[in-house]
Amino acid sequence: MEKNIMKFSKKVFILTAVCGLVIMFFSCGKNPPKENTNENATIAKKPEWLKGPIVTKGSNQEPLIFQLRRGGVSTKVEENYLQSHSVQNVKEIKEFGGTFFMSHVFKGFGLEAEKPEIELAKKLSPLLHENGIKMGTYVGSSIGYETFLVEMPEAEEWLVPDYLGQPVTYGDQYFRRRPYFAHPGYRKYIKKVIDVAINEIGTDLMHFDNPANQAVPAVFHHPLAIKEFREFLKNKYSPERLKERIGFSDVSKIVPPAFPNPEAFQTFDDPVTQEWIDFRCQKLADHYKEMANYIHGLNPEVAIEINPHGITGANRAWESSVDFPRLLANTEVFCCEDGNDASVTENGILVSNIRSYKVGRTCNNIVSNAVGDSPVMAAETMSYNRLLTSPGNSLKKYVTFYHNQFEHYGNTRNIADVAILRSFPSMAYSNYNTHQSVILFEQVLIQCKIPFDIIFDDNLKDLSKYSVLILANQECLGDDQLELIREFVRKGGGLVATENSSLYDEWRRNRQSFGLKDLFGLERPSSIRSIRGQDGSAMESIQEYELRQSGNTTKTQYGKGKVAYIPTIEPSINRPPTAAMVNKYWKLPVNYLEMANAIKWASGTDLSIDVQAPLTVTIELTEQEDRNKMMLHLINYNTSREELVKDINVSLRIPKGKQVKELYLLSPDRDGSESLPFTTKDGRVVFKVPHLEVYDLVVVKL
Repeated sequence: MEKNIMKFSKKVFILTAVCGLVIMFFSCGKNPPKENTNENATIAKKPEWLKGPIVTKGSNQEPLIFQLRRGGVSTKVEENYLQSHSVQNVKEIKEFGGTFFMSHVFKGFGLEAEKPEIELAKKLSPLLHENGIKMGTYVGSSIGYETFLVEMPEAEEWLVPDYLGQPVTYGDQYFRRRPYFAHPGYRKYIKKVIDVAINEIGTDLMHFDNPANQAVPAVFHHPLAIKEFREFLKNKYSPERLKERIGFSDVSKIVPPAFPNPEAFQTFDDPVTQEWIDFRCQKLADHYKEMANYIHGLNPEVAIEINPHGITGANRAWESSVDFPRLLANTEVFCCEDGNDASVTENGILVSNIRSYKVGRTCNNIVSNAVGDSPVMAAETMSYNRLLTSPGNSLKKYVTFYHNQFEHYGNTRNIADVAILRSFPSMAYSNYNTHQSVILFEQVLIQCKIPFDIIFDDNLKDLSKYSVLILANQECLGDDQLELIREFVRKGGGLVATENSSLYDEWRRNRQSFGLKDLFGLERPSSIRSIRGQDGSAMESIQEYELRQSGNTTKTQYGKGKVAYIPTIEPSINRPPTAAMVNKYWKLPVNYLEMANAIKWASGTDLSIDVQAPLTVTIELTEQEDRNKMMLHLINYNTSREELVKDINVSLRIPKGKQVKELYLLSPDRDGSESLPFTTKDGRVVFKVPHLEVYDLVVVKL
C-alpha cells in the first residue's frame, strides 16, 4: 500500500509541475489568504454569481483515498481520477454548456491524508475559472478514523460512543465514524478545512454533504450533546414553565430517549422526546449558521450548499434533525437526493420533486437535483427551480435552451393562490398520519394544477400573497397561530382544513374540541379511537372516520372569508400503519375532486389560472414584475405513454392595470418560437397550447 501511495504521489507531483508551468501566473477565482474577523455577523446578501444560469456538469468530489478505501473500483480508478482534473475535461465541460464543477477538499480522512488530492484541486481551480466555470469543494460529514486519528489523536473524544451496542457509522462503511458535529474541536477543524478551500483552493461554493445523516438520533447520545440538551431546556423555559411542560423543573438527570424501533410510534407524545427533537433541529441549524458566518466573513461571494435531502414522506425532523426553515436560513443551495425521479408509475402515480423545489423557493434556496438523461427531470428543475444539475449528454438541447432563454428563468417569483402549511409540531411529533394527509393534499394541488406554495410556521405572519390557506391534518397549532389564521379568514382569506387540524396545541396536548371550532362550525371530529399496546399503555391516538361517501365538506362563513372543513382524506392505496409516506403511496386520493372544489369555493373568486389538461401534466406560473412578463411552464410527466398532449386550453388572470401585448410558445423539444392567438375578457386572457411533448414555456408579455 505504501508503494502505491508513493507511486500516486509521484504522479501528482509530475502533473502538478506541468500544470504549474502553464498556470503559475494566473489566479482567476482565487482569493488572497484572509482572516475571518467578523465570524458572528450574518451576511444576508446572496453571491452574485448565483443569479446567472447554473449548469453543473461533472464531479470529482470523491477523493482517491476514499475510492480506494471503499473498494469495488476498477483498475483505471487512478487514471480516471487524474483525468477529471485535466485541461481536456475542463474543455469538455465548457463545450457542453456547464458553468459549475464540484471538486473536493475534505472527505473525513484528514487534511494531511488527503493532501495529494487537495493539491490537485488547487491546480484545477484556475483552469476552471479561466474557462468561466465556477468551482465547488466537497466537505464530508463523517470521520475516516483510521487515518484521521493519526493526524488528530484528540479527535477520539469527538466520536459518538456506541449506541444500543453498535458503533455509530456511515451505514455499513464501518471505517467512517460519526462525530458529534457540535463538539468545539470538530467545529474548529472544519473551519480549518474552510480556510484551505477558500484561501488556498479558491472555491466558489462550500458543499457540506449529508447533514441528514450527520444528525441522526444516535449522534445526540454523545456526552456533550446530553449536557447541551439539559442546558437547552433550562434556557428555553423558566422553572415554572418547565414544571408545566414535563412535571418538574430540575433537568440535571434527564437523558435523551433511546428507542430500538422509533418507527413503531405513531406519535411522540412524550414531552422530553418532543423537546429533544426540537433541540436536535436547532443544534443542526446553529452549526450551519456558524459555518455560514465564518465562510461569508472570509468571502461573501462563496455560496453555501448543504445536502439534507428534500421532502421524502418521512418524518425528517425525527429521523434527521431537519427543520427546513431553520436549516436553510443560512444557505443558498440545498441538494435533493430523494429518489423521487419525475415519472408516472404503472399504477398511475405521478412522482415528482416539486415539493422539495417548493421548499427551496419558500426558504430562498436553489435546489440541486441530478437530472441525468431524463428530459422530464430537466424540465421539472427548470420550471420550479431554474438550475440544471448533472444533465446527461443526451440533454444538450435542454442545456442550450436554458442558456438561450435564461431571461425567462432569472429574477422570477412564482404566482401562488394557495399556501399549504407544514407546521413543525404537527409534522415532527407525528410519524405517519400528518405526513400522509399533507402529501396527498399536495398531490391534489400538483395534479389539479392549482398554483401553491409550501409554507411553515413563521410564514403565517404574512399570508397576504394567498387567497386560500390549507391545513391538511395540521393537528398541533398554538394559540398565536390560531389567531393569525382567524385574522386571515376574518379579512377575507379562504381556509380549507381536514381531519384533526387544531385539535392539539403546540405541545400536542388534546384540546378536547377544535381550536378553530368557531371557523369550522364543529366541536370535534366524528370519533377518536385509542390503540393500546400489549401492556395497556397508549401507543397512538388516530382518527377513525366512518364518513366515506362524497360531499361531506362542511362550509361556513367567518368574517369576510370562507371556511371548508373536510373530515377525511381518503387514500387510494392502503398504507401499513408504520410505513413512511413514500412515493408508492402518492396516488391521488379518492375524494380529490372534493378537495379541489373546496379550494375553489373557499377562494371566493376564480384562481389565477385554469389549465385543462390531463392529470399527468403539471404547471408552474412565474412572473417578472419589472419586465412586465409572465411565464407558464407545462410539463408532461407521462411521456412514455402519451408522447404528445394536444389542445391545452388555458385561462389566465391578467394583473390589474395591465394588458396582454404578446403571447408566444418556446420549447427545447422544437426549434424556434410560436406565436399563440389569444382573446381577453373580464380581466383574463384565454389561449390554447396546441402541443406539449415534454416541456413547453409560454411567455406572456404585458
